[in-house]
Amino acid sequence: MISIQYTTSKGEKIRTTLPLINQHYRLEDVLVNCHCSEDRWQIQLTATAPVVLKKIAIIQNIAIDKNDRILCNGFQSWSQTREFMPQERMAPMSLLLNKFASAMGDYDLYRYPFKVGVLHSWTYTYCKKNNDTYHFWASLSEQSGYTLFVFDTPQQSLTIRKECKNRLLQKSETWTALDIYTTKGTEASVFEEYKQQLLPTKRHITNTTPIAGWTSWYHYYTRVSEKIVLNNLRAFQRRQLPIQVMQIDDGWQTAVGDWTNVNAKFPNGLAQLVEQIHQAGYQAGLWIAPFVCIQQSTIFKHHKNWLLHQKSGKLVTAGYNVLWKSEMYVLDFYQTEVREYLSLVLRTLLECWRFDWLKLDFLYAVALQPPAHKTKGEAMYEAMAWLRQQTQGRTILACGVPLGSAFGQADYCRIGADVHLEWEFGILHRLRNRERVSTHNALRSTVYNRHLNGLVFGNDPDVAILRHKKHHLLPEQQMTLWLMNQIFGNVQFISDNIDDYSTNTLQIYAAQFPLQNKFVDRVEVVGNTECYVIDFRIEQLTYRSYSNWSNEPQFFDLPNDRLYFNCLNHQFEAENKILLAPYQSILYLCSALQPKTGTVIGSCGALFAGSEVKKIETSGERMLLQLFEPLPYKTQVYLVADSVGSKKLINDRWISAENIQGISIWKYYS
Repeated sequence: MISIQYTTSKGEKIRTTLPLINQHYRLEDVLVNCHCSEDRWQIQLTATAPVVLKKIAIIQNIAIDKNDRILCNGFQSWSQTREFMPQERMAPMSLLLNKFASAMGDYDLYRYPFKVGVLHSWTYTYCKKNNDTYHFWASLSEQSGYTLFVFDTPQQSLTIRKECKNRLLQKSETWTALDIYTTKGTEASVFEEYKQQLLPTKRHITNTTPIAGWTSWYHYYTRVSEKIVLNNLRAFQRRQLPIQVMQIDDGWQTAVGDWTNVNAKFPNGLAQLVEQIHQAGYQAGLWIAPFVCIQQSTIFKHHKNWLLHQKSGKLVTAGYNVLWKSEMYVLDFYQTEVREYLSLVLRTLLECWRFDWLKLDFLYAVALQPPAHKTKGEAMYEAMAWLRQQTQGRTILACGVPLGSAFGQADYCRIGADVHLEWEFGILHRLRNRERVSTHNALRSTVYNRHLNGLVFGNDPDVAILRHKKHHLLPEQQMTLWLMNQIFGNVQFISDNIDDYSTNTLQIYAAQFPLQNKFVDRVEVVGNTECYVIDFRIEQLTYRSYSNWSNEPQFFDLPNDRLYFNCLNHQFEAENKILLAPYQSILYLCSALQPKTGTVIGSCGALFAGSEVKKIETSGERMLLQLFEPLPYKTQVYLVADSVGSKKLINDRWISAENIQGISIWKYYS
């Protein structure tokens, strides 16, 4: 069923329902064209006279069981994404945070009913059945507006709604209201089919190379300076660690909004600093928030006419930033002067200062108050398309952006909240802020937004924190954050000064190389706990991680159908039951019980054991083993051979064997 509400040119309020079938409907001042098949529902509206839209939605009856899991995708980068059970409810943010944070989420777009079983998701969703069948729904028309999926599990219904309140549809204008793709199948199949549906729109990216780097924010925050950046640059240079990006985050500008003015902490300017980064062999990245400014900025003081105003004359704000001691005011993207200013900013950063990589933040702000003839989603999508065109092929890392608007328009995108210097930000958690700074909050979205990685952009799960000081994370929490980011993300950033690392910590950091794509096959939630079993692959190697995010010890059963090599302590697992401490994670390389000769079944170099091996060739008693290069560590590789008591010639070196769990294993030292 289709539900439509609008106001005609004569002021008449129309509210009607129509069957969801292949049909053309003629309503007063509006033509409704429906193109429907088993797996796709397309609805277009054409105005025969100006109308003001109020609502358009598809309402469908669905079967939801008590043990199903429903994906609730958050509104933007920082909004929590996770699977919900039908007996859960989604809570609205406390009114105490309205001034500070309501603009950052969907609180003005959707009125949370706070009812058990009423759950909502943006852009795409699924209902996962007990038999691991996924019932999947996704929007293919985010460029026409944000798409909301609302499950009412007590009523056994799904409402698919396009954000369009007060959208002016002009005479003769045709507007794609909804374009929904739906399918059923395995986790892998539904997302592969979704990718194929996105191909004609070119809203996907097929080559999102894993990347590592340093960013200043989570250690130095706004205290960043030229000296700090150079000290960290030299630390990486000395150790020849193969990162790609050195990123200068917030704190370099004189004020948020004044993006061509560098403050006194960078006395030689940014162009010279970029040149030093380039000479060291790295790309240079820079943080800006292009669509906001603060009261201390030149824009706010001298160009208030560039800012968005409400009808009352009050300035539109995107929230309050405690570090900046100011509300965030929004630039009117549709003003010519504003676009000219932003074009000048981007030319300065990219052509004059020669940055390779831009982190574009607080992007949601541009769509808070769109023109009358556009939805918020249209404004957001057009702003992203404009940024893509203006950045001239340079790398974009999008942040604080509604995810559907960034599909195919950002190379990399944050898919979770900012990590915190402790596991949870207690007060923001109690006030029910879904966009809150929180390591726990960030990790949830990292796991449940995993399907987007390599599908529409490369996932940025935010930084890991390996340093020993200036945070309150437990060692187990640090390692869990490090592992989950490595498994699920394609952007691996730290903000630590690696000169402060112990020898062991430096080895942990270096062990991430070589960076390679991970293909996640399965994530199983254990009962009603926050414990996860994660199966994934790197090329032909198979891995399993057990991760306990709870504050209680947890036992896990380790099936006896495979050989398990512990990637963290470099031992073969001998027990069938493992105990994880609170917040602890563990990682195994999994091999067949009787692996073939020439198989890598472990190593003591790479974090993902065996992944440092590029190729193995066997010929009689001789093996040729090729490693990825350069590797910032020495490694020891465990290889399977046919017998004990003989020797093997590996890379022109004779290696002796030993027996481990009945398997002849050769140890090759690089």
